[in-house]
Amino acid sequence: MKDLHLIIVGKLNESELLKVENDYRKRITKFHFKVHEVKAHGENIISEAKEILTLVNKLFGKIDNVPLYLLAEWGSLPMSSEKFAEKMASILEGSGAACFVLGGASGHAEAIIKTSKESISLSPLTYPHRLARLLFIEQLYRSQCIWTGHPYHK
Repeated sequence: MKDLHLIIVGKLNESELLKVENDYRKRITKFHFKVHEVKAHGENIISEAKEILTLVNKLFGKIDNVPLYLLAEWGSLPMSSEKFAEKMASILEGSGAACFVLGGASGHAEAIIKTSKESISLSPLTYPHRLARLLFIEQLYRSQCIWTGHPYHK
């Protein structure tokens, strides 16, 4: 079973959103899914990049050992849920693990952008990080439902 990691700058402290997120996380069974939070540094995206790279190196040995995908509104054109499911299937087929990064309020530092394989947009709209995080996790579950023909996705 493949590993998919989501690194998020900042912590989610809202119990109602955590409850919904945890419900989706429990439903994801086709791959191992892990969420990691790193400290937010306000407008200092360079410090946030260091936090992210330190965690990636801790998890995978070095940055080159895992494909890194950025979640950003300026990423690849937003796609339908079916296209997103195809993208996730291809990412999970190609590697033992994959890592997605949701940056802080000021976005991604150049060091993270340069090391990433691709940037993916969930929407051209700008969302608060707590909602973007939940949207991404819900779309992972929806992808699994699309792969298995589960009626959740109609």
